[in-house]
Amino acid sequence: MVQDLHSLSYRIGFSSALVTWMALIFFLSTLPGEQASRLGPYDSAVILKLGEVRSIAAHLALFGALAILIQATIWSWSTFTHSSLRFSLVVITLSFLYGVSDEFHQSFVYGRNTSVSDMLVNAMGATAAITSLQLTVKVATRSTRLPFGRKPCKASKRSNPECPLC
Repeated sequence: MVQDLHSLSYRIGFSSALVTWMALIFFLSTLPGEQASRLGPYDSAVILKLGEVRSIAAHLALFGALAILIQATIWSWSTFTHSSLRFSLVVITLSFLYGVSDEFHQSFVYGRNTSVSDMLVNAMGATAAITSLQLTVKVATRSTRLPFGRKPCKASKRSNPECPLC
C-alpha cells in the first residue's frame, strides 16, 4: 500500500487537488461581502437565520479539507507515512498560515475585512480534520486482530490454515 501511495499518479493527483483547493479558497475570498454571503443554497429561511454559524461552518470545512489535502500531499511525496504529533503540527501550521494570508487578502476586497476570529476558526477546522485523520489512520493500521483468538500467519500476517509456514 505504501508503494501505491508514492506512485507518480498519486503525487500529481494530491498535489493538483491541493493547488485547486487553495485556488478555490482564494477565489471565494475575492468575492465582495454581499456576493459571498449569497453563495450556495441559502434560499431556505432556516439557512438564512443561521447567519454567522454558516460562515463558521464554511471556514471549518474549507480549512479542514485544506489540512487533509496538505497531509495527503506530504504523505504522497515522503518516503514514509508518519503520523507523529510534530508532523501534524506542521500541517496545522501550514493551514493556519494560508488562513492568515487569506484574511490579509480579504482586507483588500470591497465589503470584506480581516477577522482574527476567522483565523482561529480556520485553525480549529484544520486541527479537527487532522486529529480525525490521524485517529482514522491509527485505527486502520493497528495490528491485525483476528476473530476467535487465531494467530496471524507469519508469511502473510493473516490467518491461513493451509499455510505451510504456520
